[in-house]
Amino acid sequence: MGELYRVIMHVSGKVQGVGYRNHCKRVAIRYNIHGYAKNLSDGTVKVLAEGSLEDLDVFYGELFNPPKDAIVRGITRMTKEIEKPSRDDFVIKTEYQNRRY
Repeated sequence: MGELYRVIMHVSGKVQGVGYRNHCKRVAIRYNIHGYAKNLSDGTVKVLAEGSLEDLDVFYGELFNPPKDAIVRGITRMTKEIEKPSRDDFVIKTEYQNRRY
């Protein structure tokens, strides 16, 4: 297995209630990304994504092409190398799922 990385992103704009987390999941599955997307109380979406650096870069780029009702104003990201993924899938977290990874 190649080097693995974790990217934590915060997506701002009109990204809640418009299918943005579902978009994240579809793109993650396409590029074999593991992690989650979760609405935050400040109106942003937090995305934790794990995979190869190459796949994560493509995933990041795809997040700027949201569903038609969504508007992405910006994405902040922090990347670090990891030894193993924290998940083996990509899920949409709901507000009551507050476990940290």
